[in-house]
Parts: sequence; C-alpha cells; structure tokens
Amino acid sequence: MMKRLNRPPVILAALVLFYFLPAALEAQPVTTSVQAPLAGPVFVPLINGSLDQVNLSGMVHVQTYFNSASTGLHPTDPMRISINLDQVSGVGDLTGLTYIATEANRINFATIPTDPMNLSFDLRAVAVPDPHLPTDPIIPTDPVFPLDISFLLTFNPDTGALLNVDIESMHVPLP
Repeated sequence: MMKRLNRPPVILAALVLFYFLPAALEAQPVTTSVQAPLAGPVFVPLINGSLDQVNLSGMVHVQTYFNSASTGLHPTDPMRISINLDQVSGVGDLTGLTYIATEANRINFATIPTDPMNLSFDLRAVAVPDPHLPTDPIIPTDPVFPLDISFLLTFNPDTGALLNVDIESMHVPLP
C-alpha cells in the first residue's frame, strides 16, 4: 500500500516562502558612519558687551540607520540619525579662554531628510585665561552657551546610505 503525501500544505508553504523571501532579502537595514571636519568662527558675548571670537575646530561624527521596510519596532521612523561632536574646541581671541563644544543629538525621521537640520549643542568656557594676557575681568556672560549648527546630509536615495555631511553654518545666539 502506498502512503499518500499531503501536498497542498507543502506547496502553500513554498509559495509563501517564494513570495516573501525576495522582499525580506531586499529590505536590509543600512548603517553608515561618517566623520567630517568642523571648522569656523563663532562669537561669544562677553559681560562688557563685546564679542569673543572663537575659531572652533574638530570633527563631527554622524551615524545613520535606515530601514526601508516598516517593522513592528519602528513603523514610523525608519531613519535614525546620531550626531556627536568630537574634540571640537577653540580659544577666544579677547579672553584667551578655551571653549569646548560637547553634546550629541539623536533624531528619528519618517523618511530620508532632504532639508538642513538645525541642532543645538553646548559650548563651554572651560579654562582660565592665559596669565600673559591683560588682567581685565572680561569674561563670558555665561559659562555655557548654545552652539547652533546647521547640517545638510546627502543620502543615496536608493539605499539610504549617508554619502556626505556639509556644515552650512554655526553660531552662538546672542542674548
């Protein structure tokens, strides 16, 4: 006596596998990490009304995660961006103070961003002035300032991979 195989469930399982497998293989998450130089002047307000020019330099580390397939964990934000400042510092031309920019930002987007992102970081006066500079008590109005930086990120539209980081502007808002 021959044993009869139950073929419909096997065929149905194969059809389901062949239907969903290409989409699952195609929609792999993409993680990109880019470091870009940051350099330029900002102006910090001092208590006497003048501005301390600080030429900042360092690096910006941008890490992106893009998953074009909607998942149960992140159905509405497939694009995650983390931006960290790395060894960004400068010296004030009037005060001789060392300023260090710190902080990190993480942003979630529903799609790949095409417009510049305006983010705020901390700019801290951390060192005492050079003893060889004049002893006028010219100090910043606050030891911590917001440092606003505008980033333009360029992505590959097909894969979501980060291609380039442009720093469009940076400034310390005046009180």
